Amino acid sequence: MDNTNNRLLVTHQMISEEYKNMTLASGAVNSISTNFSKTNQTYSEYGSKISKSQKLVKDIQRKEYMDNLKLMASFYAFMLSAAYMFLKRFYLHQIVGFAF
Repeated sequence: MDNTNNRLLVTHQMISEEYKNMTLASGAVNSISTNFSKTNQTYSEYGSKISKSQKLVKDIQRKEYMDNLKLMASFYAFMLSAAYMFLKRFYLHQIVGFAF
């Protein structure tokens, strides 16, 4: 009987140790789960910021394209008016006179 009590005592101690280990493991799993949820939240925040940044970059590129288009149009208008004034001053009446 003494041997049986010793075995039961050892078994009880082993079960107690396993229970403590399981409790610690459960706490570690909960901690890891919390870290994963925080990481997921951080990634979603970065994703929304990247989305906003992409929209801003597209807006800037569109405005830059429009500014470039306006600049080229004004340059061509200037060149055409300068050419017209030059031709009117010197050669336009001769060119028109030869054509008719």
